Amino acid sequence: MLAVELINVLRPIVTIATFITFSALALHEHPECKEKIR
Repeated sequence: MLAVELINVLRPIVTIATFITFSALALHEHPECKEKIR
């Protein structure tokens, strides 16, 4: 049961970290979009 709870805690953390990583990569590859976001 502890393993299931640990997975339930880690899954959203990994998902958010992946989203942030790919967002940073996209901004790095397309700096012209950075101004639009600001």
